[in-house]
Amino acid sequence: MPPDLDPSTPVLPTAVLPPLEPSAIQSTESPDDYFQKQGYAPSSIKLTTDHQYEDPEERQARLKREELELNHKHRKEMMGYGFGMMLVMMLLITNTIALFNQNASKEIQASAQATMAAIATAAVGYLFGKGHSSH
Repeated sequence: MPPDLDPSTPVLPTAVLPPLEPSAIQSTESPDDYFQKQGYAPSSIKLTTDHQYEDPEERQARLKREELELNHKHRKEMMGYGFGMMLVMMLLITNTIALFNQNASKEIQASAQATMAAIATAAVGYLFGKGHSSH
């Protein structure tokens, strides 16, 4: 049976290990062997990235880069929102004109009325729909 699956080996969920001293591992010993001798199953060890050793300049550069990325994403979202709102406003204006134009045929007026009802339904669904979360 592989040592990782040995039921007698203690398994600690998300084990917090003491710092590994380079002198603690003999040159012929693998890290897995070392941890097994310490009572940890190598399969239970999860490696994480720890930013506490990040240089202050690197941290500032990373934070600035993340801020710029978030600003760019926000700008793109707002541009899409603005484009969508302009499109809806154009539809509302043209459909209102078609609806109240006495020279327009009944088919065009019915189509304009149906489009305005669809826009109103979409607006209500957007504002009060299930997926909407208020912050």
